[in-house]
Amino acid sequence: MLSLNTITSLLVGVNALLGQTDGGQSQRPIELCPEIATRMVLGVRRSTSIDLAPRVEIRRCGSSGGLQLAAWDAGKHRPDLLLDLYLTNVSRFVAAGNIVVLVAPGGYDLVMVLQYLKGHATVAFTDSTHGEISISTAENRLTTTIGPWADNPAKSRTFAVKEDELLPANTVPPK
Repeated sequence: MLSLNTITSLLVGVNALLGQTDGGQSQRPIELCPEIATRMVLGVRRSTSIDLAPRVEIRRCGSSGGLQLAAWDAGKHRPDLLLDLYLTNVSRFVAAGNIVVLVAPGGYDLVMVLQYLKGHATVAFTDSTHGEISISTAENRLTTTIGPWADNPAKSRTFAVKEDELLPANTVPPK
């Protein structure tokens, strides 16, 4: 099983190869793939344009068919988080408030949790497993459980669901 540090290192290493640094400065930025495979719009309100709402998209990249994850902060026209996933399939894409979970099958199934905090999307958790991946919600929380697999016990991570975290600090949500 790949550890969180290994997955994070792989993502950072791939982004470095593509010219994207961890400080958001890019020598050669990752281009936004043209085809939207699916879109999750978060915290939709009647007075908010969908194009300006916080949202997460899975995009298909050209002839390779590889997937890309793009996350927009509220009010933005370009994604603030853009990751080439080097995957070709997503089995689950779930949102609850400010939390988005992506599960992708592969040699090791991947689980990635995005969390919006003060209006900004960040990768809060990633892991991979040969075991089961379950997602549950209850009373303002979302829990991912991985495993058990072989001699590895099941492990869970719980995230607080707070819809007010979708907007930047000191922002009054529209009614």
